Amino acid sequence: MEQRDISILNEDVFTWVFGEKDGLPILQVMLNSFFDYAGTSAVSGLELQESRLGPQKQGEKGSRLDILAKDASGRLIEIEVQTRSQEYFFERSLFYWSRLYSRQLGRGRNYRELHPVICVNILDFPLDARPEWYTKEMTSRSDHFQIHMIELPKLKRVPLKNAEIWATFLETEGRQHEIAARLCAEHEELRAAERRFEEFMAVDGRFFRALVKEKNERDLVGQMEYARKVAMKEGREEGREEGRKEIARNLKHKGADMRLIVETTGLSEADVAAL
Repeated sequence: MEQRDISILNEDVFTWVFGEKDGLPILQVMLNSFFDYAGTSAVSGLELQESRLGPQKQGEKGSRLDILAKDASGRLIEIEVQTRSQEYFFERSLFYWSRLYSRQLGRGRNYRELHPVICVNILDFPLDARPEWYTKEMTSRSDHFQIHMIELPKLKRVPLKNAEIWATFLETEGRQHEIAARLCAEHEELRAAERRFEEFMAVDGRFFRALVKEKNERDLVGQMEYARKVAMKEGREEGREEGRKEIARNLKHKGADMRLIVETTGLSEADVAAL
């Protein structure tokens, strides 16, 4: 395994490694390591589901998930990877959960037909000041609501359990060669993911498109911070609005996809298209 300049946490790479048919056995092993750590029942028989949640009525916000799968028991498992800090990320995950849960039933269907929805968020930034690297939000009355937050920067680099080993692999693969290589040499279950990662890099064009996208997202963080400071200094709504539009123009020029522009700036697709 040679040194790479792109992380396995890049959205394009992650969804190719774990979110395609050939990656489902690897995804199942990784999820079960996390679920065992969190006290959630294991998954089996994963099947990929449509990851685009279009609006059901005019004016409703649409969403595109990184990976959505259903297991043999009917549970929906949504996996989201996020490399840049985002305000209200928990609320975003709650929004995804609510969409997935409510869309299970059509007219005339009974509530007993509802299945659990589990949102697993793998974050390359600390969500809050709590020291725990893995937290699970749920309700005591039902297992239908679960939101798992995996905050990789909070990991202690002394992996003892499978979940910590997988999390360390995700944090280091493609960025810290020696650590990732040692983990793969010591743990056979990681090698399949490593092979998928290497296959992605070998596919013509995929690596370079993903690398450009990752650079654009890093640049975006700096642009957002600058725009916020300008808006706060000016103290005017029109200043904040113009800042969002300027970021959208820059991202369009760089070829960023519509989803990234909308989620980052808060503008509507129509507003972005009109720029």
